[in-house]
This record gives sequence, C-alpha cells and structure tokens, in this order.
Amino acid sequence: SYLYLEYALSTQSFELGAEREIRNIHFSTEGYNYYGDFQILIDDTVIFDMADYDYFLPATDDLCIPVEIDSEAENKISVNVGDDFIKTAQTRNLPEEGVHTFDYESGKVDYMDWFDNDVTLSSDINLVQGESKFVFRGYHGYLNIDNDCVDTSLDNWMEISNDDSIEDYKIVIFDVEASESCTITEEDITYNSQCVDIEVHTDENGECIKVDSDVILNDSNQIVYYTIVDDPNATIQYYKVAFDSSLSFNIIHLIGTYDTSYSNEKTIITFHPTYPNYKMVKFSLISESGCSADIEVYK
Repeated sequence: SYLYLEYALSTQSFELGAEREIRNIHFSTEGYNYYGDFQILIDDTVIFDMADYDYFLPATDDLCIPVEIDSEAENKISVNVGDDFIKTAQTRNLPEEGVHTFDYESGKVDYMDWFDNDVTLSSDINLVQGESKFVFRGYHGYLNIDNDCVDTSLDNWMEISNDDSIEDYKIVIFDVEASESCTITEEDITYNSQCVDIEVHTDENGECIKVDSDVILNDSNQIVYYTIVDDPNATIQYYKVAFDSSLSFNIIHLIGTYDTSYSNEKTIITFHPTYPNYKMVKFSLISESGCSADIEVYK
C-alpha cells in the first residue's frame, strides 16, 4: 500500500482493508522534511514513531514500513501527537458572561483571548534548508518563527480534529521553508491565536501605555480586538492610539467621533468620546502584511 505521509496524518479513519493482504506500507513525504513528535498506528499498534528518528524525518519517496494485517480487525490508521517537539499554548480563564466589567483601573491591560502565546521546545530545532512540515498539537492559531532564514507559509496550513471543543488540542501541520540551514530556539517561536481580544485602560496621568500583544499578524484573516477604556473623570477629553501603518483598522463601537493622522510610519487615531460616563471604544487591527499588532495609548 502506498500513502502520502500528510494524507495519513490528516485521515483519522482510513481503512487499509484486510482483504488486500498488505504486508508493507510505503510512505512518501512529497519532498518535505518532517519535524514532530507523532506516531502512526493501525488500530492500537504503532507502526511508525518519530522518536525513532529523533523527531526529524528527511524527505523521502519510499519509507517502507512492515505491517501485519489482521483480517478480523478494522485496520484503521490513526495518529497520536505528543509534546516532545513543540508544546503550544495553554488555555486562559475567560471571564464568565455578564461578570466582566469595565470599571476603570488606570493602566490595566487584560488579555481576553482563550490561549496564551507561549511555546515550549524540548530542544532547539536544527532546521535544514528547504521545505519542511511541523506536526504538533495546538489550538486554532498561527505559528510564527522570528528568523531571517525562515518563512512560515500559511498556504498549506492544516488543522485536524474529531472534536470541535476548544478545550481539546488539535493536530496542526504547518509549512516552514528555510533559505539555509539554521537553528530555531524557544525564544524564536510564538503561536498566535487567530483572534485576540485585549482590554486596555488609559493611564490617568496621560503617560503612554505600550501594549505588546505578542501577536504577529501574518494572515489577512487574523484580527486583534481592542477595548480601550478611558477614565470617566479625566480632565483631558480625548485620547490617542498609535500603531504600525501597515495595519488596517475597523471602528466597532464608539459613542463620539474620531480623526486619523499619520506620523513616522504610524497611524494615529484620536478618539473624542462624548458621553462622560461611557468613555469606551472598541476597534480592531487587521493584517495587511506580517508585523506586530502592538499599540500605544496616550493622552
């Protein structure tokens, strides 16, 4: 039987069929190198384990694996993915609906997305030149590698799961291309949520608040939502938000007016709330090119 490795990883109920009397499975990686901690099983029997390859499988057209087919069994291929390669984000505790309030607290920054961006590596990744695929577990998100030699393409990004619950990790297959061999460390990698919600409260003294969201927007579907809350007793009746001009923005909700200016490759929005007891605005940043979705808020 001849299978593409990515097809085997993405197919959770593929039946080999005992009547075919298969004695070997020949896998092709289609020119990709593979990195990851995963096993391929037939029913409960492990037939392939990346641990045997130190979690790196060079590109091959014919990886031959002997198998024994039991005519009484279902002979279904399945995949187990572990954490001995990349371990991604942990869930955050979301506020219960109706409980979260916008009581003003000077300088507060609260992340309201449902996972953090932390990535743990069991060891540095020695990435070879060429196209590779990373296989790991994660929630719905994007892998970003901060290395001049590496391009993380989203064209062939895949997420596989039999359960839509966000409480469960999914299998993620992510394309990575290296212009030359390099070493990737834990500090180089972030794993970003597709959608992040951040609440920011202005500083009562009018000093600049820098909000480092740790989100790299490198896909047009990624959005960062910001809720900016202003001091209802502030003497300055406006505040400003500045961010990279390569990002576009949408105003979601504002009681008042705003105007836009540009300076030093920054977009600056000046908000003028009109209702003293409801000085809050919701807006979103949307990627046009890969850059950090960080903002500055100041009076």
